[in-house]
Amino acid sequence: MRDNGVSPGEGRSPDSPSPRPWLQSPYPVALGLAAAVVLVVVLLLAQPEWAAPALAILAVAAVGFLAWRWAGVRASLLQRVAELSTIEAAGRTIAEAELDVDEIARLMYEGAQRVADATIFHLGLFEGDTYTLRLWMHDGEPVAPQTFQMSPGVGLVNWLRETKRPLLVRDFARDMESLPARPAYVSDDPPRSALYVPLVAGEQVIGTMSVQSFRPGAYGEGELRVLSAMANQAALALQKARVYEQERKRARQLATIGEVSRQVTATLELNELFERVVRLIRSGFGYYHVAIFAADPAREAITFQAGAGAGDHAVRVDVAWGQGLVGWVAAHGEPVMVNDVSADTRYRAIDALEETRSELAVPLLLENELVGVLDVQSNQDAAFGPDDLFILETLGVQVAIAIQEARLYAAEQQQAWLATALLQVADAMGQVDEMDAVLTTIVRLTPLLAGVDRCAILLWEPAAESFRPAQTHGLSPEQRELFESMAFPRGSVPALDLVSMDRNPLLVRADEQQALLPLPEALNACEVLLLPLSAQGELLGVMMVDYAGRTHHFDERSINMLSGIANQAAMVLQTARLVQSQQEEAYVSMALLQVAEAVHQSTDLDNTLATIVRLTPILLGVEASAFLLWEEDAAAYLPSQQHGLRGEAHEAFQALRLGRDDPVVLPLLAGESMVSLQEIASSSPLAVALGREAVLALPLKTKGELLGLMAVDYAGATAHFTQRWLSILSGIAGQAALAVENHRLLEESAEQDRIRQELEVARRIQTSFLPDCCPPVPGWELAAVWRSARQVGGDFYDFIPLPANGPRDGAGSQRLGLVVADVADKGVPAALFMALSRTLVRTVAIDGRPPALALARANDLIVADARTDLFVTLFYAILDSASSEVAYATAGHVPALLVRAASGQVEQLRAPGMAMGVLPDVVFEERRVQVEPGDLLVIYTDGVTDAMDGGHRTFGRDRLAEIVRAHRHQPAGDVAQAIEEAVDTFAGAAAQYDDLTLLIAKRRPAAG
Repeated sequence: MRDNGVSPGEGRSPDSPSPRPWLQSPYPVALGLAAAVVLVVVLLLAQPEWAAPALAILAVAAVGFLAWRWAGVRASLLQRVAELSTIEAAGRTIAEAELDVDEIARLMYEGAQRVADATIFHLGLFEGDTYTLRLWMHDGEPVAPQTFQMSPGVGLVNWLRETKRPLLVRDFARDMESLPARPAYVSDDPPRSALYVPLVAGEQVIGTMSVQSFRPGAYGEGELRVLSAMANQAALALQKARVYEQERKRARQLATIGEVSRQVTATLELNELFERVVRLIRSGFGYYHVAIFAADPAREAITFQAGAGAGDHAVRVDVAWGQGLVGWVAAHGEPVMVNDVSADTRYRAIDALEETRSELAVPLLLENELVGVLDVQSNQDAAFGPDDLFILETLGVQVAIAIQEARLYAAEQQQAWLATALLQVADAMGQVDEMDAVLTTIVRLTPLLAGVDRCAILLWEPAAESFRPAQTHGLSPEQRELFESMAFPRGSVPALDLVSMDRNPLLVRADEQQALLPLPEALNACEVLLLPLSAQGELLGVMMVDYAGRTHHFDERSINMLSGIANQAAMVLQTARLVQSQQEEAYVSMALLQVAEAVHQSTDLDNTLATIVRLTPILLGVEASAFLLWEEDAAAYLPSQQHGLRGEAHEAFQALRLGRDDPVVLPLLAGESMVSLQEIASSSPLAVALGREAVLALPLKTKGELLGLMAVDYAGATAHFTQRWLSILSGIAGQAALAVENHRLLEESAEQDRIRQELEVARRIQTSFLPDCCPPVPGWELAAVWRSARQVGGDFYDFIPLPANGPRDGAGSQRLGLVVADVADKGVPAALFMALSRTLVRTVAIDGRPPALALARANDLIVADARTDLFVTLFYAILDSASSEVAYATAGHVPALLVRAASGQVEQLRAPGMAMGVLPDVVFEERRVQVEPGDLLVIYTDGVTDAMDGGHRTFGRDRLAEIVRAHRHQPAGDVAQAIEEAVDTFAGAAAQYDDLTLLIAKRRPAAG
């Protein structure tokens, strides 16, 4: 049973009148004694001689009454002693427990068992408008934790939260009408009695604890007092444990973000990338199910890519555009967070994910272009909040970038494959000269390379103004005979006319668009792709390809490949139709075009150069060609790609190392356009390695820099070269040089983009740890300045609200911890170490322990968790609004300054203590100082005092002290501004290499 939200059983508040059973009342004994006195008086009046016995009876009665009263007092005292012992033991156990909510809840259950009937035990915590039972025990067996949505003013748990008062129910059946709120039972066998106590930390009710019994009257005032005291002790521990749990969760989230960032840069294969990401997100955040979908807004299509669920069994989810939460996100490009899927009409239930209670989906956007959707689901109600949305959107940006990079990589692979296919087409077609042989090669090679079933070529006959079937492949004999008997005059087939005019590929559904492409049914054509065979602006014919008798989607890759093949085929056809003189001109144009396409269509340098070295022998008739590129690390020109070298020549080429003083390199550095090894006086390792003298070397030069050289074995005298041949060769070398330069620029640009993205993510994470503003503290003014020398830095500051020391602080007193720290590094490593240090220091200090103890404990945790050689210096002080005394400790940090308002005297606040994160078990010393009204406390990092001007002189502590002294009567914010302006003025245009952090705490002057 449980109430609306939560747990059953309440009755009356313990401070209302408690009816006592008649037999436990002192009145019967008192009346008996009075009756005895009356009897004695009557006897004395009636029979004076009975005076002695009567007085004896009266004395015995009085003694009995006193003995009864003493026994009652003694029993009450013993009960109180037992209660206090139980409370003290529970407090000691809780104090020694780890910062773990579930562990503390278990200890409270064990303590409750020792003092009361804990047949049913509940310990629940509030989180906004939700209430989660962190421990639910029934007859000694745990029940799965549950989360409930709270309705204001409804239920007994809400009554405890609003009134902060415990509640004792002696009998639900008897006291139901007198309960302060009506419980809602979810049980056929509800308990009869219960005891409820609120968990109050400071002024906030963070949860409730209750015990329930199936016996009426199972609990009394004693159990109420003990459990209330135990709840008060546990509340602060639970609050601290929750803070620690939240910080650990944040740290795990940051670690998962970092790991996802590393993983998305570790692979360019999309399927592997998706699988890695969903597994990492699920394991890192514990979601019920995680899935990634690819989106195509143009086609309004969503495709499931990868998923991870319980037991690592992926559930494939098919989603329609605009349908369900994922479809809605894809259609609108906005995130959606639903904490109760049953209440959202957009949700579509899936049988395999029947435990889903909450769902969060975010769009994967790249420059406002939707590329996919990231969807996570939870089996808990109200599972998601703003932090989850922020983290998922951060991950979404990284995944979107990775998808784009993977697509670019796939496009590069496609271009490489296309270049290879075209090269194979060129190789195959370059071996034939006759028209029939060319046509046969085209129709046979195209299905092999592109995967189509059938290929046919129609040649344009200008005289007849008609297309004539010239060659086919993949047709049956009957179909071939039928097709070759057909004629296609201009105007008879609209699809052919469109291709002739537009010179672009055209995809036709022949079975549905008969008017566009009227073909006999016997050909069994479904989806036909028509590609123009055009060369030098002249239409030579049309290539037709399809998948025999079936519909098959021609994607962009296949169309591009077939277009390339068609273009290649058209050029070969043109070559076969031209005379020898015309062949030469077309050949030159084709050669330069292919080299240019190889350079511009591929961003992979090795693929580009490999294509060029294979094209060069084909285009120019040389026996071999090779590239050597400059490597800065080796300080030499090293072998890159080659073609035509085999055996020992290939091995000798791979071993080459040409310095800048090589006989071949020197003339190229001096500006020669090419060097023949036959014409240089001294032999070069290049000629020796290749075992031949007929080698021509050309420079790969851009902007006056020799990036490499191209070598060709021409097997003849230089006099044999024509100017056109040399121009082609120089053009190829120039294109290769451009490819090398482009590759270098692309690598530099990609690296800069990656670093910029990482720094931006790190900066957002780092700034999220810094306070949004200075908190108000009675009697004090606070101001802070934080600047990082780079996009991210290692400095940080923090304000830690601390609990009051005790009753001596008085009502309204406030204690605040001030932290200023400096990590011994800059950039992303320092930012990550700063996040760890800030989290641990805040977690340790939040319970209000003295500064020295807080630093010692934080140092041990940092040393245990850190995996780097970084360390942090830190100054920690505690302000108390009820006292003029400031306690502080320092971990190797620069001394803070205390400026006296009355005299202007500047004191340096020092205390022994080494930097944190270096050694364990370090002892820090705490010191205290009196801060009078008007005095200023200045805490800073060495970025202030070490700021340098153009002459490399530092700002210095003396100059800082003078600035503070001169402005000591101004508000704290003005003092901070004055210091910042003084540092900027001093530094001028000089670059600063250290982070700057400044915290000012000024005690307000006394009124009047």
